[in-house]
Amino acid sequence: MEAGTTQVQVGSTMTITSGSPSAGPPPIPDDSTMYAEVPIAVADRDVTDVIVPLQRGARLTGRLEFEGSRDRPDAAALARVPILAERADAAPIGEGPFMSIPPGRVDESGAFKTYGLPPGKYIVRVAGAPPGWTVKSVTSEGRDISDTPIDLRAADLASVVITFTDRPTKLTGVARS
Repeated sequence: MEAGTTQVQVGSTMTITSGSPSAGPPPIPDDSTMYAEVPIAVADRDVTDVIVPLQRGARLTGRLEFEGSRDRPDAAALARVPILAERADAAPIGEGPFMSIPPGRVDESGAFKTYGLPPGKYIVRVAGAPPGWTVKSVTSEGRDISDTPIDLRAADLASVVITFTDRPTKLTGVARS
């Protein structure tokens, strides 16, 4: 493989990208992300014939919305907005560069999806807003989940709306001792 080339495999889909910054990140495949978790007690003997059933990880899907007087960001700016699912109930998933779940991706229409996630509680985060915009809210089915963990099991959460504003909240006041 050439220098500057990235290879990612999720499910049966293999994506290979060059290091070209104009190419953007590869799309998230439609294949399910599978995971397994089986506790195994190992003493002083080999353990054989272990069956590890795979389960489908739940995805977060939704859209970005923009409120304000600025023009909506273009497709290239939308594609640079990483959507993160941060574990709220356990240590981060895995260790090392190949064990973490890559961020969700936004398409040119503002729709996004993540890779499948193991069951657990997650907080939806945006790792970078388009220039001039800040996150106003993260909602699902009309409920604010900006700082509230969502409990993901086997079913996708398909109604996440991340709203950005070009009018950030200002806090003013006087500090006294």
